[in-house]
Amino acid sequence: MIGIRRQFLRFTTSLNEQKGQHAFVAVLQCFGRRGFSTTVKRNRRSSIPKGIGVRDKELPYWKRFLKGGYPLLLAPAVFTYLGFWQIQRLKWKTGIIDMLNERTNSDPIPLPEDLREIQDLEYHPIRVRGTFDHSREVVVSPKGRVESKNQAVMRGLQPNTEKNEMTHYGGWVVTPFKLSDRNTTILINRGWVPHSKIDPKKRQKGQVEGEVELVGLVKHAEKKSRYASSNMYTKTVKSDYEAVRFLVLDVDEIAHYLNTAPVCLSADADSTVEEGPVGGQTRVKVRNDHFSYILIWLSLAILTSYSWYKQFRVEPSSTALGAYIKRSQRAATLSSRLGEKQGMAKKPQ
Repeated sequence: MIGIRRQFLRFTTSLNEQKGQHAFVAVLQCFGRRGFSTTVKRNRRSSIPKGIGVRDKELPYWKRFLKGGYPLLLAPAVFTYLGFWQIQRLKWKTGIIDMLNERTNSDPIPLPEDLREIQDLEYHPIRVRGTFDHSREVVVSPKGRVESKNQAVMRGLQPNTEKNEMTHYGGWVVTPFKLSDRNTTILINRGWVPHSKIDPKKRQKGQVEGEVELVGLVKHAEKKSRYASSNMYTKTVKSDYEAVRFLVLDVDEIAHYLNTAPVCLSADADSTVEEGPVGGQTRVKVRNDHFSYILIWLSLAILTSYSWYKQFRVEPSSTALGAYIKRSQRAATLSSRLGEKQGMAKKPQ
């Protein structure tokens, strides 16, 4: 504080001594006594406009390039690129969602004669007729239950009165299905069962016998976990029933194990029978957060561009300079009046 007061007194004294000169010149001479050049350097806590007296043209090109802050323009450029890239991603993802909605809501079609065509029909409803081979069913677990339709839950397995088993983990029942119109066996994901009902003896009414007709969505293989050494394993439940289980729905692996065609249909909710697995367990949901990413990246681009402009490209205005000079003159006037009053007070009466 003492240094600031001395500087202010030196500043006011210089203004009084330099009568007839411009106040701004007096400011320069005042600061020049402290060893500064006649260039007014910008202080963030000062109201002196920046850029006054800076001789940028005398600097080398690379110094002017760095001093101008041009490398910092890389940040808004990258943010802008990411924003427009997310716009393209949003269009792409919207197209996928529209395609899936169109497929899942379309009318069921018969199973193609050439099963290789099934690769282009994922999530498309297929109508088939045949019989189940419950003796060779396997379980894909652990899996949570998807509540697709209330009527499917009401027709299927009900929660236990003592313990709500429907909220516990369970698995999908995958059963071989012999087609009636050809000598081909495919896989049907009948739906979800709780862990306590994996043993088929505990859901005898749900083991449909005879020829049935159902509609299912084409489901390709799920991604395997990179941390699992093997997808297939056996586990004995409390009823001493040794169930063959798979961690994920790997269609090719399960089809090879059961000696069926590599085609799997996930039965819809309407295929659910009394005390049987709850159908409609296929999630047709695509994550779409690209719009929020667009807002984030473009907002950062605007913010960084504005910050760069304010930092490196705002020129000193005459209004700001005039206001600074007026404040300096007003301070000098007040200082001189204060000195006169103090001098008069010291005179003997």
